[in-house]
Amino acid sequence: MSKNKRNASDTFREMNERLTAKRQGKSKEKGTKRKNELIVQRLASDVSGKAQKYVREGPRVFEPFPVTDEELTIDLIKRACEDHFSEQIGPNFECNVLAGQQGPSCTSIDQLPDIKLVHVRFVPSRTSRFQDTKSNTEFATWKRARRNPVDVGDNLPHHSRSYAAKSEVAEPVGKARERDECVPMSLSLTDMLRLGKLGTPNQTTVVKMFLFDLETLTWGQVPIIMDFQEGRDPIGTGAFRSAYKAKTKHAQFSAANWVIKRYLQRTIDGIHTLGQTLEQHTRKVVQMHLLARNFASQLEKRIMKNHMQSAFGKFLKYNNIYYSEVEGETDERKFVTIEEFIEGQFRKYINNNGERCVKGSDIVCEKAECLAHFSYEKSEKLILVDIQGCGHDMCDPEIASAELHYSEEQGDDPKEFLYCAGNMSTQAIGQFVKSHKCNVFCELAGLQEFEARFAQSNLTILQFSQNFAN
Repeated sequence: MSKNKRNASDTFREMNERLTAKRQGKSKEKGTKRKNELIVQRLASDVSGKAQKYVREGPRVFEPFPVTDEELTIDLIKRACEDHFSEQIGPNFECNVLAGQQGPSCTSIDQLPDIKLVHVRFVPSRTSRFQDTKSNTEFATWKRARRNPVDVGDNLPHHSRSYAAKSEVAEPVGKARERDECVPMSLSLTDMLRLGKLGTPNQTTVVKMFLFDLETLTWGQVPIIMDFQEGRDPIGTGAFRSAYKAKTKHAQFSAANWVIKRYLQRTIDGIHTLGQTLEQHTRKVVQMHLLARNFASQLEKRIMKNHMQSAFGKFLKYNNIYYSEVEGETDERKFVTIEEFIEGQFRKYINNNGERCVKGSDIVCEKAECLAHFSYEKSEKLILVDIQGCGHDMCDPEIASAELHYSEEQGDDPKEFLYCAGNMSTQAIGQFVKSHKCNVFCELAGLQEFEARFAQSNLTILQFSQNFAN
């Protein structure tokens, strides 16, 4: 009799445990089991408050997700969230999956504490996986599959075809979801009465932003017009420009802090002596910055190809930058750049004359020298200098070119000055080549030492530097 009682007691306890697990959504099965939807909580792009948390932005939402045999990955979550929030964040932002409201960022699905609730934030894209033509095509096809599965057919990858199959019912659900997520602002009686009076315009800076296409090397003709809340006092002043912190509510750029850089008067006079207009010089600043970012990306690609990323560590990055025009008080156009704000202590590692600025051993400075060395090896005609920034985030580069002007046989204007006012040409190239000693990062990148390179031409480094100087 006691044995039956114990069996009945054990059976009841096991049944109670199963019911409790079912109510709490627990399962003995572990891993990354696929579901047909994710619960997503969007967070702010930056931490705030004493607790340094990413505060919640809006309510939790259901994100439709395909059920396939493919393993759930961080990349698939990012793609789904970027598609879901695309109208809110715009094309220049990418999804960052976090382990919680205090981070950190997750690079593997195993780092998520629980997939029942996914925390994401959106940050400005620097090396977006959709920048190249192939990725752009794949992403456009992937998004088209959500809207019209008939157009894409069997050309989609396996997980995209599953999206296409679900998209026939996804559109009405999406519209209903948009209505549910639209929470009206709660207005007090005072606010209601204030709406009866004419509002006072904010003192903002209205800019016309123009985009540059690196693939076709052409400037867009239609600007993006937006207003920025610009600080009155500069947060820093360099040799050529002053920087003012700015913020905008524009949908594509609201997630980040920005810096508006304006020319100093002495710089304007110097630019005119080179035969350039301020507009030409400012556009070249952006083009030069994009070239520096391309060098940094190419170096990263080589390190990854050599499977040396773990030894190399964090890569140097260049922030986003845009050429913009601002109307002054006299309706005169002023030419500025708008760049991502970089947090941290500013340091200069290599000057625009090719000299190293940091004494002693410094990892970031050695990576900067590696990047400059890499830029010369890739081009043989120019070198990336004036490498500076905060941590591994770089800004305001200069290019030193072997020639200061285009040659006539290239069919361009032979009088046009190459790059910008800080181009110290052969002096910077010769100085860097003479003083640079290859470090461990140069070795990881497979760069050839200058001594070995010039020995093939029966030249010493000193002779090479003198030839450049002459």
